[in-house]
Amino acid sequence: MRNKGETFPWKIIYQNIRKIVTKNSKEKVKFIEEYTKQEKILIMNFTETWMDETTKKDLLIDGYNLYRGDRKGRKGGGTAIYIREEYETRKIYEMSVNRVEMVAVLIEKLNILNIAIYRPPNTISCNFSVILKGLRVILEDIVTPEHTIIITGDFNFPFVKWKRLRNGGCIWEEKLGVGAKIDERNQFEKLNEVMDNYGLIQIIEESTRKENTLDLVYTNEVSMITDVDVIKSNMSDHDRIELTTNIKIEKDIKKPNKSLNDENDLRNRNFNKDNTEWEKINEELKSIQWVEKFKDKSTETCSKCC
Repeated sequence: MRNKGETFPWKIIYQNIRKIVTKNSKEKVKFIEEYTKQEKILIMNFTETWMDETTKKDLLIDGYNLYRGDRKGRKGGGTAIYIREEYETRKIYEMSVNRVEMVAVLIEKLNILNIAIYRPPNTISCNFSVILKGLRVILEDIVTPEHTIIITGDFNFPFVKWKRLRNGGCIWEEKLGVGAKIDERNQFEKLNEVMDNYGLIQIIEESTRKENTLDLVYTNEVSMITDVDVIKSNMSDHDRIELTTNIKIEKDIKKPNKSLNDENDLRNRNFNKDNTEWEKINEELKSIQWVEKFKDKSTETCSKCC
């Protein structure tokens, strides 16, 4: 539990959760809720949630709003986004195409566009292409210099290896001897094409499931991420990604010292008021013996005495 008054950086969490609730267990939701009391978490993105119309109240986490992108027509899969409830957020897109899902939300006040995507193994190109087309629509409509974009997901490209550069972004190369299918390569190339077109950079080099980096994070604000942790998890066979950020929110910014609120402080005076008595001020300034007042004093002492 955080101590009152302590300041912590905001975090963004992503994980393939591998079924967030079961018929007999809500332990994963309970764990997540408890974790939010220990850390300062702004956004939580999950894939392979297995949510459907029967899972409603069981998914609620105190202090957060939930935005779902459930799989349509069959069990499994799905995406979900939890956002701190004090920030006005709206779901702007939801899509499910033959086992591939995507959900996108916009955090209005913070100008953050946040997207979660689930592309399961053996996805064929025609289905993933529909998702990518939807992604282009979102980015084309929303992208401005002021918006921060975060895209997380389980993309299931085990034939790709990533290496982080000094600027925090990663470059990729194909693993040898993995035997990737041509269709898989084409899907990965199309994904990269979309990301490149909108200035989005992938930032995860660590393995997220066994020896493979299946879970990726793209953003147009690499400098926003101050630390990347990939943590083993008992909730899934995928590791949890934790992004520590330098996001500043209005309530986190310290108020000026009490002295700065003093009405006698020149920084708080309005010199453009119509009733300012400039003649009187000039007379008072002229009456001060400035030479005597500052004689044999240092610059620092002179500045303090006035």
